[in-house]
Amino acid sequence: MAYSRNKEIILIGETGLLSSALKDALLIQDIPFIVIKITRKNNISNKKELYKILKKYLKNRKSYTLINCLASLKPKNKSDFYINENLPKDLIMYPNGSEIFLIHFSTNNIFSNQIKDNYTIQKKKGEENIQKIRNSKYNLIRLPFLLPKNNFDKNNLPKQFKLLMSL
Repeated sequence: MAYSRNKEIILIGETGLLSSALKDALLIQDIPFIVIKITRKNNISNKKELYKILKKYLKNRKSYTLINCLASLKPKNKSDFYINENLPKDLIMYPNGSEIFLIHFSTNNIFSNQIKDNYTIQKKKGEENIQKIRNSKYNLIRLPFLLPKNNFDKNNLPKQFKLLMSL
């Protein structure tokens, strides 16, 4: 992983499979980073609530890379929908005068017209939202569907996985 010490690395989200793996990789490579802890308990559902959290962590930071690890695989409420659809756009648009680069994780599911669950539809809209922003600096990474091994062991498979397996 190439890294420039001129930009701080800031992970958004802490408890998921992806953020855990990224934290481990950064620690192993001795790359400094901070984590902005946003969980379901925060119940963020709009830009104002997000910016209130960001203000605490991003104060006086001039150049940073945000790595968005937040996603809701089983969206149920307004906060889940916001996280999947609008949070990426609002991260890029955060108005603190700093140089922001966003790494946003999405899913390969968006390419299949047969997969029409809320998660996939919202992630597709989330991508469309950030692609509309002129002069934005971001990298979009579409991952295959990720599940921790213990989900298989417990036969706790989400709807998206079942849909993919049926194709």
